[in-house]
Amino acid sequence: MINIKFFFNPWFPLFLNFILGLIAIFIPNYFYLSRINEKSMITFNPLVFMWITVCCVFYAIGVTVFDKLVPTVRDSRLLTTKKQSQKAIYRIIFLVLLASVLNLLGLIQLYKIFGLSGLIDTILGRGSTDLRLTVYYALKTVNTGWAIAFTVPVICVAYVSLVLTKNRLLGYIFYLLLTLHFLLIAMTQTKGPVLIIIFALVVCAWMMKYPKMFLRKRDLFYILVVLFLSVTIFLVLQSRRNGFVLSYEGFINEIASYTVVSFNRLAYLLSHKLTIPNMFEGFWTNRWFWGLPGEQYTDQVLHNLQFDIPTDAFNAWLDTFKSVARSGLNRDYIWVTTYGEAFADYSWFGCLWFLLYGFFAKFAYHDILLGNLRAYALYPFVIQCNFQWFAGANIGTRATLFCILISLFLGMRRVVFSTNKMEDEGNYV
Repeated sequence: MINIKFFFNPWFPLFLNFILGLIAIFIPNYFYLSRINEKSMITFNPLVFMWITVCCVFYAIGVTVFDKLVPTVRDSRLLTTKKQSQKAIYRIIFLVLLASVLNLLGLIQLYKIFGLSGLIDTILGRGSTDLRLTVYYALKTVNTGWAIAFTVPVICVAYVSLVLTKNRLLGYIFYLLLTLHFLLIAMTQTKGPVLIIIFALVVCAWMMKYPKMFLRKRDLFYILVVLFLSVTIFLVLQSRRNGFVLSYEGFINEIASYTVVSFNRLAYLLSHKLTIPNMFEGFWTNRWFWGLPGEQYTDQVLHNLQFDIPTDAFNAWLDTFKSVARSGLNRDYIWVTTYGEAFADYSWFGCLWFLLYGFFAKFAYHDILLGNLRAYALYPFVIQCNFQWFAGANIGTRATLFCILISLFLGMRRVVFSTNKMEDEGNYV
């Protein structure tokens, strides 16, 4: 048996992304020209190598500083009373009900825009227009797109609680929430929200086993099932925009397009050949601040305080496609990596942001090792962000803000569901 706990701590994604960045640097220019129809600026580029290395070092410093300041101690003897556990269940049920209402509200509002036939067509991927963009415009109009970000930490906490307590009422509304949420995210015609939910639940399932996270034979079967499901979702959703992805070459090309090709955009950014919207405004690593619920009101307040951004969050995303095209790059791929977004916000001082990021990532990991239920609202999203440095600074989105707020709502005190059976077996969260 192999203990795989190393793969779930903040160090492993750092190592993985550093290796991925090195691979991108050594890929020849021919690959980018033949596969992506763009010229490489990252191949053997020492500037990119230096920037990636410096950012990784500062992230590692942040993790190490937290380790030195707060040593991790996990004590299974700390158990809450039955009354405290019941109070936590009430809070979780409230969160699940709230998330269900928000998802239902989103579906109702989209129904008013598209009608029943339009909803079905969008979910099934039928239509000649860019369905994803159409739905994004609709979500922005009804201002419920943020319900998707709110739901992920709720599902994580509810899943952990349901596994440990087997609460029947919680089970009913949990599966209701899953159904409503998958219907809502199916409307977006994008793979991201679906894969995030799958990844978050996998992290929760494994972190509950810590520290004995042994990989057994039966686990291999479940891993294969999850991988098959994830790849199928990826192919089905992506094929609606690019049918070539269903071929072997198309699949390999698509994987490269959403990983190493992003580093080529980083190279253009560092060389000042690519300029994305809202550069040096602190926007990309702080998107949680712009685009909050009711942004039409918050944007006006910020404007009155002379603390706003040239381009709002939604249009900044759209304008990035134009910026990439103007630079001579393939406009279908706009990610500039987390390294790139930190540079876009703070120039060469962006490495200091990685120091804070590493400190925060280690804090979230430390909290989940202590067995705090609230940590399951935060850490699954943090580790998902860590694995996606090849994309962008997802840790700076409003999803992180919701994770933190939900963690605070669950209480600063440690919450552990304890039953006689759990106490006998030493199970705790």
